Amino acid sequence: MTDLLREIAVKEANAIDPKEGCAACLKLIQRAILTLKAVPDPDRRYQGLRKAATFRDMDPERIVTLKELLDGFGPETPRVNRFRPSPRDVEIYLDVLKWLTWLQSEDRRGSDLIVARTFGVPYWKLATRHGRSEDTVRRWHDGAIATLFKRFADEVVYLKA
Repeated sequence: MTDLLREIAVKEANAIDPKEGCAACLKLIQRAILTLKAVPDPDRRYQGLRKAATFRDMDPERIVTLKELLDGFGPETPRVNRFRPSPRDVEIYLDVLKWLTWLQSEDRRGSDLIVARTFGVPYWKLATRHGRSEDTVRRWHDGAIATLFKRFADEVVYLKA
């Protein structure tokens, strides 16, 4: 980002409503995570990043409780439509994933929650996994998004445009 664009983005970031900014931040992060999963990586260059963000562990079909294992899974779960990233998504996803990498060093649990929620893992499963209430897990998730927006507000404003 050039200096002039960054200066404009910082001014706009200061004027943006925090709720709107957090929503934009979450949308950018979710699209970046789904783009990473959808884009072919024949060289396996970013395989380490995928492992770091626990993509394999956050597949909603793989996170189960002990009760579900003992009771069986019931009817087959429907498959979710495959995400198809836009050219814009492919253009910006690595920049956005840097935010998640930063968050992982600050708040590993928060980054894991963002990834899990992106793949549709329900709050009740995450609450069971962490031994906390759903409200607590929601607060952790929202707090992680707020932390990211606070740190990268100028980039969120710049990239959401």
